[in-house]
Amino acid sequence: EENGEKIAIPHGTGKALPKELQSDESVQVYYSTLEKKLTEKQYFSRRECRQLNADEGFVANVPFDRPGWGDLKHNTCIVLKKGHVVLEVSLLTTPEGKAQEQKYLKALYKEIRFE
Repeated sequence: EENGEKIAIPHGTGKALPKELQSDESVQVYYSTLEKKLTEKQYFSRRECRQLNADEGFVANVPFDRPGWGDLKHNTCIVLKKGHVVLEVSLLTTPEGKAQEQKYLKALYKEIRFE
């Protein structure tokens, strides 16, 4: 809690909340914030969560149109939560790469694991 407001890891800054301020509640606040912000979500099934060794998670399409990023126009965001940890992975693709999205996601799912 900071200035009376519940916060966790500020989205988009890449800076984690100091360890002494982290708690189950701050992680849940952050995860819930992502859930609210990200639309077009597809939640992982329990089976998929077990395969990733995560408690819960989802995949979302995030609008992405930033000058200077060339042909990268699509951002598919994978969000996973396990205990005190939230993992957020962004898959940035071109329009051509978006057509291959399932192939890329499948490869990522093989590599992402909570230990």
